[in-house]
Amino acid sequence: MTQRLSSLHRLLVGLLLMLGSFALMADSLENVLQRAEDALLADPNETLRLVESLRSRMDGLRQTRVYIHAHVLAARASSLLGNSDQILHWAEPVRATAEKLNSPDLLVKLYCVLGEGYEFSANMQKAREHYELALTVAEKSRDPWLTAYALNYLGWMYNRKLEEKQAMQHIQRAYTIMKTLPHDDLYHDLLNNLGSLYGNKLLDRDTESFRLLEDAKSYFVGQKKHFYASVILYNLGLSLKTNKPKEALEAFREALRSAESIQDESSIAYCRYGLGLTHSLLNQFRESEQEFLKADEGFLRTNNTMMSTEVQKHLMITYTSAGQFEKALALLPKAEAGMRKFGAPADMITILEQKIMVMNALGRKDEELATYREFGRMSHDYQIQQDRETINKYTVEFDLERKEHEREILANQNRIQSVELEKADRTRKLLLGVAILCLIIIVLGIRSHLKDREMRRQKRRMQEILDSIQEGILRFGADFLVEKHYSRHLLELLDRNEDLSGRNALDLLIQPSNLSLDEKSQIRDVLQSVLGEGQLAWELNSSHLPAELSLGRKILGLHWEPLWDRNGHLHKIQLILRDMTESRQLEKDVAAEKARLDVWLNRLQQLLSQDFKRAVRFLKDVSQNLNAKAPAKELMRDLHTIKGNARTLGLKTLAEAAHQWESALLQGDEIERLLQEQGWQNEMEAWKPLMQTMGLLGDPEPHYVFDILRDIIPNLQNLLTTNGMTLDELMIKDQYQQWTAGDLETLRTLLLHGLTNALDHGYILPRQRGEDMPAARLAIEVTQDERHLQVLIRDFGRGLDWNRIKAIAAEKKFQPEEGRPLSDVLFLSGTSTSHKVSATSGRGVGLDVIADTCEKLGGNAALLDNDCGPGTRLIMRWPLPALALSA
Repeated sequence: MTQRLSSLHRLLVGLLLMLGSFALMADSLENVLQRAEDALLADPNETLRLVESLRSRMDGLRQTRVYIHAHVLAARASSLLGNSDQILHWAEPVRATAEKLNSPDLLVKLYCVLGEGYEFSANMQKAREHYELALTVAEKSRDPWLTAYALNYLGWMYNRKLEEKQAMQHIQRAYTIMKTLPHDDLYHDLLNNLGSLYGNKLLDRDTESFRLLEDAKSYFVGQKKHFYASVILYNLGLSLKTNKPKEALEAFREALRSAESIQDESSIAYCRYGLGLTHSLLNQFRESEQEFLKADEGFLRTNNTMMSTEVQKHLMITYTSAGQFEKALALLPKAEAGMRKFGAPADMITILEQKIMVMNALGRKDEELATYREFGRMSHDYQIQQDRETINKYTVEFDLERKEHEREILANQNRIQSVELEKADRTRKLLLGVAILCLIIIVLGIRSHLKDREMRRQKRRMQEILDSIQEGILRFGADFLVEKHYSRHLLELLDRNEDLSGRNALDLLIQPSNLSLDEKSQIRDVLQSVLGEGQLAWELNSSHLPAELSLGRKILGLHWEPLWDRNGHLHKIQLILRDMTESRQLEKDVAAEKARLDVWLNRLQQLLSQDFKRAVRFLKDVSQNLNAKAPAKELMRDLHTIKGNARTLGLKTLAEAAHQWESALLQGDEIERLLQEQGWQNEMEAWKPLMQTMGLLGDPEPHYVFDILRDIIPNLQNLLTTNGMTLDELMIKDQYQQWTAGDLETLRTLLLHGLTNALDHGYILPRQRGEDMPAARLAIEVTQDERHLQVLIRDFGRGLDWNRIKAIAAEKKFQPEEGRPLSDVLFLSGTSTSHKVSATSGRGVGLDVIADTCEKLGGNAALLDNDCGPGTRLIMRWPLPALALSA
């Protein structure tokens, strides 16, 4: 038992090893065959060598696709090399196996190469049968590439038979197919064949011939397929040799070099054949003879007897053209025998013509006469054959047309019968349909009667429900007419006592309302656009319908409810009305009280976040000291100062009000009317309860510059932060020790306007123009000498725009006093270098306030560039006693 298991185990291992070796061998064979196919157009000899190396390894694979593929490759390589004997040697043994496997791509390629084999063996009938068989298999497979492949071979066979029209039809059809497919080797081979046809026979299209051949040559050269590149160059030479023989010589020579690079004797022979033809056209008979002899040797070495016979024909023509009749006579038996075996009748006639010329030249009258007889007989037979072929061709075409006509007649008869059958069938169906329709009408009539009775009952119930609802409910359709059933409360809402059914809903509700004519028209347009349409139209347009309107003293709330039919279309609209008068009045009262509390809380929040005493003192000063009868220029300065101080103290509402009043004053409004309309007294009164409640009516007294800067700096930081910038450094130097509260308040105004101006024009406005600005840096220096006090505000920003300053001075016709800078123009009221007005700059007030304050103190102000580095310095200077008097 153990021995049996051991034997079975060894058998299984052996089978597995055998299967593995077969798999490895198959994989290796596939790789080698792929290399052989890649080399086919580059070097057919390499393809043959690779296939030959696989022979011993393929003995056990005779029934497989791999074996057939290898033989087809070898046959195609032999065809390219002109080895006519080897084509059938490789292709015939695998024909039966290929037909059993029934693989279209293998069969098409096999039949095509078999056709070439029979063609090279001068069996044109069999060749044509195999080409047509390949085309049939390709068309049945419905593979356009295979169809183009077979058409290409069949067309080129017709070309070799000198049947140019048929050749052009087949190759043109293949080219049309391949234009829609990837442009591979086959596509460019078709360019080569089509170009060759144009060049050989259609001389009026020689330009297109050269273009096609050049495209094909460029492709195969780029793909490094040297063998086929030499074939293309050979065809290019053939196209050029008649009209441009010198260029043809260059093409043939380039083809020869390409063929010699891969040592392909067949291609070399073809290239020398082309050179011989071209030299003969140029009457260079000696060169022509040499090339033809070398070509003949090459064709004989490659067993291409058909092309050898062709070369001998042209060599004989060369001898007779050169007057070398003895050489022609020596060559005549071999050429004549070859042509009788391989040549077409036209070629044989050409040989007989040359023989007549030779015999005539050599004085052999008897042989010349015999040749004339044979020439006449063969020409007559050839003409009869041509006539028969023409008759056969027309007969076949006539038969095809007759059969096509018969098919059309039969198709027409079938159509007439089909129409009659369809007509009878429609009549039968119509009668059946009428009977069914009558039955349906009866059933529907009964159901309709029952449904109407049920509907009347439901409508009565619906009306009872509507009468009990304390809302106005109505329905209308595309005609806008109110339907019969509506709620009783609707009459009360509309103050009506007549029947509303059949009345226009828009006339009852929309026309008497407080809506504008445009709004009323819009409602009608919206309703017309959505009624009868789908849900999308309702969703897009329903938002334009009003939710509320006033009708007399009543405020009515409207709810538009869509009613859809079975098809999803808006059939009707149900409108629900509610009396919202009391609700809206209550909402107004609540909103007014909320607004009053919001104002109170807002001001309370502003006070709680600031220095209470200073804020109170500022408010008292504003309410008591703002002089409405002062000149407009002075009022503008006061309002600008109020705005700046209010912003510093965090009194935002007062700062915004001052900004609005300032804008109105610039537009020429009267200040008394302005104060009255803008509610100035109301604004002041709004602060009093808060000030009294907080008990903060004291009088704060700052003692140093730092005290007033403590209030100004947060405002400056907020201004920078709003514009995406930061205050990096603020340097303060205060050498004056005798400040009073009045002095510091005066200084507060100067610093507020000066620092704001420095940040705006030095940093913020350049940043808004897109310039790259660093973090803000400011410096304040307070110095004194024996008689004067000087306050210097320095920034390190953009600096003065002197071009803008010069333009403003020219516009205002300003000339500075002697010794004063041109920048003094900026201290004039309403002057600013800013192009637009903002909350902090652009009105030309800030520097005007500074100049006016300094003048009241007996001093002056100047605006200059920094003495070192970028930036601006504002110098304010006044006598010491004057400051004390001002306090």
